Amino acid sequence: MDDPILDTDSRDTVPVIRSGGIGGFVQALSTFAAIRMHHSVASITLLTDSDLSEFAGAAPYFDKIETHADLAGGACSLLRDQAWSIVYDLDASSCTDSLFQYSKNWRHSLT
Repeated sequence: MDDPILDTDSRDTVPVIRSGGIGGFVQALSTFAAIRMHHSVASITLLTDSDLSEFAGAAPYFDKIETHADLAGGACSLLRDQAWSIVYDLDASSCTDSLFQYSKNWRHSLT
């Protein structure tokens, strides 16, 4: 693939934002699998609610799981403090939309 936005390598960290209940998490499993397949050598970090951490930890798609009681507050600092290749926002809520306002270290801009 020759897409500078979607291509990642082993030095890249790819965050995936998914909060909510167990039902939504289960419905997203095929999406998680597709993300892992596409970014097979990147480090994938799931940003999620603490309620899902044990269940998410059993999934083979993530290298790291970051949980926060206040996902928006915790994710804001993570997005702001690290350089990301791409961010997968599977929540697509007004809350997570505001997270991207805080990210100033992206290598690529989609706008």
